[in-house]
Amino acid sequence: MACAELDAFRIAVESLEDGVLQSPTFARMNYFRNLFPTGEFVQNQGTTRSNFTILPSMPTDDQSLWTTVAVSGGLTTPGCDPTYEDIGVDFIERTYSPKRRDFRGPVICREHFQYQHSIDTFIEGYVHQMRQWIAATWEFALRGDVMRLGDWFVDGVKTTGPNAALTAGRAFQGLTQDLLDLVAVDRIGIGVVQGTQNGDYVINGNAGPIYPLYIDMVDSQQILKANPHMRDDARFASEGMDGNGDFGLWRALGSTRTIGNFRHIATNIEPRFSWASGTGYVPIAPFKDITLVGTDQEIITTAYKNAAFAAAIMAVPSGMRIEAVRPQSAGLNFDMRNYNGDLNFITGGERICNPAVYDPQHTKGRHFATIQYAAAPQYQHNMAVVVYKRCPIISDYVFCS
Repeated sequence: MACAELDAFRIAVESLEDGVLQSPTFARMNYFRNLFPTGEFVQNQGTTRSNFTILPSMPTDDQSLWTTVAVSGGLTTPGCDPTYEDIGVDFIERTYSPKRRDFRGPVICREHFQYQHSIDTFIEGYVHQMRQWIAATWEFALRGDVMRLGDWFVDGVKTTGPNAALTAGRAFQGLTQDLLDLVAVDRIGIGVVQGTQNGDYVINGNAGPIYPLYIDMVDSQQILKANPHMRDDARFASEGMDGNGDFGLWRALGSTRTIGNFRHIATNIEPRFSWASGTGYVPIAPFKDITLVGTDQEIITTAYKNAAFAAAIMAVPSGMRIEAVRPQSAGLNFDMRNYNGDLNFITGGERICNPAVYDPQHTKGRHFATIQYAAAPQYQHNMAVVVYKRCPIISDYVFCS
């Protein structure tokens, strides 16, 4: 029913513990939301905007273009008749538009509150869960924008964005430091460096720039464990350091570590894909619908666990900008609202139910939220998506007879 009331409470007809257990949370839920700079989408000028990016331009290394200055017949050459070289200047024009999603929570009847067990904690838990939902929606949306706009690297081969997923080849290799080194070389070559546009997300290390890499926590660990030379280097670096050596091998899963030109930002919900001939990479949703979540609290889908391909993402603030859409009331007395996903509690069955129900005392209420924004590409090729085959992990076992 469109206006069925929330009944997921418990009445204390027996001895019940106070409090309600929360569901599990997931790592890096607001990473991309905090990474990119924000702005405002220009109003009253339609739904499509254009921005412009100056193309990089540098001179050729052709030494034959130099002209030797000489004297001929009392005059110098080339003198007043030089051969001019054109300095290349050009730009890229990109268009973008806002997109929107709307959400609503369950219908809540205040007349039931005085009879329910731990009602304040229940309501707090439901509101927290809705906020987690919206935070994850933001995260997946911005992560999807990065993958749509940025370049893709598959088995060391670069496919230029946007929409590189449509033409990128099938991955056959697992994620290794060697593949990441190729990405680092490419990023350095196109000029992704430390600066005001990238803030502290790109820093200068001893051997060049260090980029953030959004990566699965297990795959981050395996880059160290699977390479015997890197394991030896880590051990040797720790010898005789009185506890101040490189202990990257022994850090917990999910820890932030720096390897080569990348600072690993570990997550447990990285993008995963299947592969279909003629279609290419097909994203796999990580979470079950709530109707499929059992008492074991397992919310990760089997398809996501068994996915054959995954992606690590290198994103920097200069890649794009989040442009929020400001609600426009045109001077009329509309209710206050926003498009940033903030929950707004509205009462009255005639307002929250479809079809409307008779609720003259507004005893029914419901949370509503809207997200509406535009992903404005800036230097979109500063962002990279590294797609790889999820190879079986080789584990060490101890067997007892």
